[in-house]
Amino acid sequence: MSRPEGDPNSGRRWRTQERSGLIVLAGALGLFLNQTARIAGFNVSLADVILPLLLIALACSHGIILPRAAVFYSLAVFTLTITTALWFTPLTFGTTPDSQSVMGELVKMVVSFLYFIAGYSLVRAGAHSTALRWFAFGAAAVALLSLANNLIGVPLPDLMYYGSFRFRGLMSDPNYYSALAVAALIFIARDTDLKRPIRWPLVAILATSVVFSASKTGAIVLVAVLTLLLFERTFRKARWVVALPLTAIGVVAVAIAGSTILHGLHATLLHAGTVLPQLNRIALLFSTDAQDAIAGQGSGRDDAWGNALLVIQRAPFWGSGVGSYQDATAELAGSVTLAHNTYLQLAAEWGLPLAIVLFAWIAVHLFLASQRHAPFLEKTLNVVQLRDMVLVFLLAGASLSLNNARMFWLFLGMLAFGVHALRSERGRVHSHEETD
Repeated sequence: MSRPEGDPNSGRRWRTQERSGLIVLAGALGLFLNQTARIAGFNVSLADVILPLLLIALACSHGIILPRAAVFYSLAVFTLTITTALWFTPLTFGTTPDSQSVMGELVKMVVSFLYFIAGYSLVRAGAHSTALRWFAFGAAAVALLSLANNLIGVPLPDLMYYGSFRFRGLMSDPNYYSALAVAALIFIARDTDLKRPIRWPLVAILATSVVFSASKTGAIVLVAVLTLLLFERTFRKARWVVALPLTAIGVVAVAIAGSTILHGLHATLLHAGTVLPQLNRIALLFSTDAQDAIAGQGSGRDDAWGNALLVIQRAPFWGSGVGSYQDATAELAGSVTLAHNTYLQLAAEWGLPLAIVLFAWIAVHLFLASQRHAPFLEKTLNVVQLRDMVLVFLLAGASLSLNNARMFWLFLGMLAFGVHALRSERGRVHSHEETD
């Protein structure tokens, strides 16, 4: 649309329309992150349709930001993993990866990078809060359906359940859904713009939906997040001289009576499982048999982790390459599996050096996001919320392969720009103080 001659307000109207379009696309992207479907071997989402439109809108309005370090690192990952798959994997593992598999995994990596760039650029454009809120409220709406079905019997489509009783919402996997729900929970719990009568019921709804997913991973992450929130409130409202001794006493008591507590929780959940069958699966977490807790009810995490370690041992520096991991595990262990662990998956595919660089970079950004900054700027950039949402996926990544998870890369991109903006502001403040 061109600005008509003689109309001094046309430029302003154009900018308003442009801004409105960007906000709508950001909200749609956040909302559709709550949906995926397995099609032709790919987890596809309506968010993938919105992503290119959003990138075009960002390019036309505020410009797409390509952080140099991220670009160089991504190019290194693409180049080295492709080279490894085509040249080193046949020599190291005695298997030649399928070209379609290599291309398919490469496409996933490129899309993940685009989500990172979208997140980074959305914060610069000031539209990230819209995406985050629509994501969180969409997750809460889906979670409410799980309560309606389990508590009052409202019928839901079979596609919203895995194995007839594990709620997965509009996602393809209940474990992935549970991570999504906890990420939305922590965002809403920290959204002080929401009044408490709205905020805490939404938190309860999302927490309950994690239970209905029967995800052991989700249950662990949920408990970790709720514990974090409880500790924060305790230490904020109580004096340290009171809070620290009480915390120490609690830790010692749990350590001494750990076996009794585990046995009691296990028995209680099994009894409650007669009403809610999802609790039978979560009860395995409190089993005194570690093997049962990890691999009970067919999760097979022990075998998957063992296979990943075999790949890492065989090729610690260059890994199996893109699209070759399952071929490598089939050759080494006789079974085709994913690692079910993001850290092992990336170390096995990319090699230890590239994986260590990535997780060290993430750790630095989490640390920087945890430092004290100007409260208004922290709230505007949603840095603390984004830090915790990334942490949710890092915790869930201990038993899920989330290396291509859209939300993880989108939130990580948002966090990266937020930390960059905070550091830039701090630098300007220090420079101004020195000149004064």
